[in-house]
Amino acid sequence: MALFNQDVQDFINNKLKNALTFFKRAICELQVPNKIKAAKKQIIKKNLLNKLKPCDYNLRIASESAWGATICAIDALISSENIQHPIIFGTKRTILLKELARNSIGNILSDILDKYEIRMTILHGKCFYDGICTEPNYNIEKMIWTTIQLIRDINDYIKNSPSPYNGL
Repeated sequence: MALFNQDVQDFINNKLKNALTFFKRAICELQVPNKIKAAKKQIIKKNLLNKLKPCDYNLRIASESAWGATICAIDALISSENIQHPIIFGTKRTILLKELARNSIGNILSDILDKYEIRMTILHGKCFYDGICTEPNYNIEKMIWTTIQLIRDINDYIKNSPSPYNGL
C-alpha cells in the first residue's frame, strides 16, 4: 500500500532526523575531545554536538550507531524514489539500493551504494557483531566520522532528485 505524499515526506524527514540522532550517539561513544572540536568546525552543523554528555569510549557501540545512521539515511533515499516500499528490512534494502544505483544516471548512487556496503561489512559485521575493531582503530573511527557526509550526500540527492519529495 502506497502512503499519501505528505506521509512519505514525513517518513523521509523522520528517517533523516533519526540518522543524525544515531550519528550523534556514535560520536558520543567515541568521545574524543580534539576530534569533536575539529568536527564541529569542519563537518557538523552547529547545535548537533552542543549537548553531549560524558560517556565511555566504546568503538563497538559507536560502530553500530554509525550503522544505524547509515540505514536510516538509506531508507529515506529508497523511500524518496520508490513509495511502494516505505518500510524496508535487511536484504530488501540492499536489493532496492542496488536497483536504484543501476538505473541512475551518474555515479552518486553507486558511490552511496559502495559506502553503504562498506559500512554494512565493517561497522555492522566485523566490528559490532564479530568484535574485530581493535581499539583505537583509526579506519573504523574515520568511517564513523565520515558517516555525517554520507547522510548529507543522501539528503542533497533527495533534495535535487526529480522525486516530489525533499530532504531536510
